[in-house]
Amino acid sequence: MTVTSILVAIDGGPQTQRILSCTATIALALGAAVHVLCVANIPLMEGTDDPIFRTIEDQAQRVIHDAQDILGASGLEAAGHVVDGSPAQIIASTAKEFNCGLIVIGHRYLSFWAHLLDPSVCVELLDVTTCPVLTVPDGH
Repeated sequence: MTVTSILVAIDGGPQTQRILSCTATIALALGAAVHVLCVANIPLMEGTDDPIFRTIEDQAQRVIHDAQDILGASGLEAAGHVVDGSPAQIIASTAKEFNCGLIVIGHRYLSFWAHLLDPSVCVELLDVTTCPVLTVPDGH
C-alpha cells in the first residue's frame, strides 16, 4: 500500500500537538500530502447567521490555522478544511474525497458512562471507513 495523502482530524483538544507530531513524522517519511480537518458538529445551525455558529466556525478555523503553522514548522504544507456535520461520517467522506491512504485521529480515554453520553468518534469511524486509521492515544 502506498500512502500519498494523509487526513489528520483534530478538534483543538489537549492532544492535538501529539497528533500533529505523529502525522508530520509519517508524512515526511512517506513524502505524503497532508489534509487537516476540523469538524464543527453543529448541523442544525448550518446556514444561519447565529453568532454562536460563527464563533464555533471561527474557532475551528483557528484550530486549522494553528495546525498548519505547526506542520509548516516541520516543513509540511497542509491543506485545511472545516466541515459541519457528524464527525465520523465527515472524516470518512473527506478521506475518500481527497483519496487519502491514511487517517490520523486522536483517542481519549472515557469511562463506561462517558461512552454512553459521548460516543467515541474513533469507534464510529472504524465502522464507516475502508481507509486505515492510525489512532494516537491521549497519553493518560
